[in-house]
Amino acid sequence: MFDTIDYNHEAPALTLGTKVPTESENIVEALLSADIPFDAPVKVPMASVLPDGGVRVIPDRYNLMDSRGRFVGENVTDRYTPIGFDEMFGVVDHLLHQGFSIDRVLDFNGRRLFVSVELTQYQFDVTGDGDLVTPHAWIRGSHDSSSSTEVFIALGRGYCTNQLVATKQMVKRMGLPHISVRHTRSAPDRLRMAAELFSNCEQMIMSQKALMQHFASTPFSTTDFADLVDNLIPLPEEPLEGESTRGYTMAENRRNLLFDLHEYGRGAHSGRGTKWQALNAVTEYTTHHIATRGGDREEKLFLGSIEGPGAKLNERAMELLNA
Repeated sequence: MFDTIDYNHEAPALTLGTKVPTESENIVEALLSADIPFDAPVKVPMASVLPDGGVRVIPDRYNLMDSRGRFVGENVTDRYTPIGFDEMFGVVDHLLHQGFSIDRVLDFNGRRLFVSVELTQYQFDVTGDGDLVTPHAWIRGSHDSSSSTEVFIALGRGYCTNQLVATKQMVKRMGLPHISVRHTRSAPDRLRMAAELFSNCEQMIMSQKALMQHFASTPFSTTDFADLVDNLIPLPEEPLEGESTRGYTMAENRRNLLFDLHEYGRGAHSGRGTKWQALNAVTEYTTHHIATRGGDREEKLFLGSIEGPGAKLNERAMELLNA
């Protein structure tokens, strides 16, 4: 059978963080259900300890502290106005009024927050044989200035829970705008931004749906896939006797895994012999199998799918398959 390559977890995007109760009607209720502080952090003057043990307050420099006493941002000035996650993600409430629901919230020590909105109304069948893909909108915001508030559309495949995030680079190549959210306290501005967000999400999903269905109808042989792998993970020159074999062996193992996933991965039967099969070998690798270093592996896989090694490999595969 096609399910011969095993892994004992779903995609991190479906398991990390806290599953939000379906009855949550707004972002505040969702954050409360996950026990995540949503109010604005306070500015605490920065200080340094002097050699004599004294303390010197640094002028016009502050750290940010949340209601739990955690530092969630550093080195901001008087001009910086902290806002809470409730305000930062307030635009999500208007998506809920369109019939969507918050799926998960993922908190990184109060510094960064991801909120997933399930867009089940836009679920689509790629091949016509039940190969369902469900879009999610991942909204990201931060207190520590590691990112602006922005939105990524992720396609989740039911067969294998593979995730393909539409990164900034992918969106640019599709000729679509990357979705960012400007902070505002104006209710009319929020409604306008929510309408733009809804429209941009819809446009992006429709574009991706058309592209995935095109992939599923485009033949792609095993020789074509071998060429794709050569572009994604080139095999270095075989080391001479006495030279280190580590780099060569790592590349060889990664390539072999991609070939195995292409032939035997979960759902490899659907769209067999097409670009869709090739893409899913890559996304199954980046979602479940790509190597990570240090920290929590599931978190690394999740973050890497947005702007890390997994995202870069997916971007390159999409570029080559859509050439």
